Amino acid sequence: MKNFIRIVLGLAMIGAGIGHLSFARETFQAQVPDWIPFSKDFVVLASGVVEISFGFAMVFLAKQKEYIGLILAIFYVLIFPGNVHQYTQHLDG
Repeated sequence: MKNFIRIVLGLAMIGAGIGHLSFARETFQAQVPDWIPFSKDFVVLASGVVEISFGFAMVFLAKQKEYIGLILAIFYVLIFPGNVHQYTQHLDG
């Protein structure tokens, strides 16, 4: 069951990353807070690449799952301000 959940999380990360790079790019740009010192497009594209990388790592690097999981948790903390910005600004996403 744990392997199943790990693979589903990996596939979800790959899907989210693809969304960042393509069909949901503008939606994700709206979630980037204005105080981020990079262009919103760069942040969305970079996070998409990171999400795809984490997704493949979760699916294919099972022996390093604890390490990858820890790094993924840190990534979630780093992107949390975007979720807060989306909520406080009443943005759809």
